[in-house]
Amino acid sequence: MKKMSQTRVYYTVLTVCLLLVVGVSAAIYNYTAHQNNKVENQSTASQTQPVSDEQANVTATGIPKTTESTTVTTTTPPELLPYEGEFITPTKGKVIKDYSNGEMVKSETMSDWRVHNGVDFSASEGEQVLAVQNGTVTAIDKDALWGVSIELTCPGNLKVKYSGLQDNVNVKKGDTVTKGDVIGVAGTLPIETAEGVHIHLETTVNGKIVNPLDAMNLM
Repeated sequence: MKKMSQTRVYYTVLTVCLLLVVGVSAAIYNYTAHQNNKVENQSTASQTQPVSDEQANVTATGIPKTTESTTVTTTTPPELLPYEGEFITPTKGKVIKDYSNGEMVKSETMSDWRVHNGVDFSASEGEQVLAVQNGTVTAIDKDALWGVSIELTCPGNLKVKYSGLQDNVNVKKGDTVTKGDVIGVAGTLPIETAEGVHIHLETTVNGKIVNPLDAMNLM
């Protein structure tokens, strides 16, 4: 009877030991499998992670790759660019304020923000203002803000408007002018006095406002 009791105890202990071994083995196996899956997922994520344009342009040495071509864009659609002959600038001065392409820019004279639909060419007081291309004088106006303005209609449905001239213009409505002809002299431009003496030039093609430097191929 005592021997049978000892045998039961022996098999009970053996069973518990086997269960412990099986349990520990299963736990180790699950942990190892979890770690392997984690490493694989991280590796896959790093391989499929999107690469930015900046990263794609860097070689293994960290030096940016050179590009073989450069795309040049203009602010005006091609169909609105007349390119009818060679153009000249209205004065001998440089561009002091660019076309804003519909963006609001600060007006130092008016102390507000507004679009700048033309290009400003610097000039000296009384400097001769020239016809930028052959054309016909289609309007002469005087405005409290824009001073004296002359509109010149050129080939390609291009209209060029000069603002900031003195009263004594050299042309009248209906006159035909040749590129380089003197149409007036530089005066004052009340709406842009902070920029000094200059000619404000605006261009339209088929009634649409375009960048004068684009329209006259002066870029």
